[in-house]
Amino acid sequence: MDKAEVELRQVQMEFDHQAEVTKLLLEGVSSAHAHHLRCLHDFIEAQMGYYAQCNLYMNDLQRHLGSYGLSTGNSVPLQKTEGASASSATNVACDEGRKAKVLYDYDAADMTELSLAADEDAVLFDK
Repeated sequence: MDKAEVELRQVQMEFDHQAEVTKLLLEGVSSAHAHHLRCLHDFIEAQMGYYAQCNLYMNDLQRHLGSYGLSTGNSVPLQKTEGASASSATNVACDEGRKAKVLYDYDAADMTELSLAADEDAVLFDK
C-alpha cells in the first residue's frame, strides 16, 4: 500500500507540473493573441488613414483638372456635375470627335487604358 501511495504522489506531482506548464503556455497564447489583435487594429487604422488621404488627393486633383478651361479642340477638360457621384462625375466637353455612350463599366487593366462608367458620354478622336 505504501508503494501505491508513493506512486500516486509522484503521478500527482507530475500532473500538477504539466498542468502548470500548460497554464503558462495558454497565458502566452492569450498574450500573443491580444498583441496580434492590437497590431491588426493598428494596421486597419493606418489603411483607413491612407485611403482617406488618397481620397483627399484625388478630390483635389479632380478640382484642379475641373478648373482648366477648354483651350484647344484637342483638350478634354473634366467637369464635376452637381449631385453626381465620383464615378460618374466627369463629362466630356469638346467641339471635335465622335460621341459615344458607354454601355458597361470598364476598369482599366493598366495605365495605358481608361476606366469608364456605364451611361457615361465619351468623345472619340482619330490619332
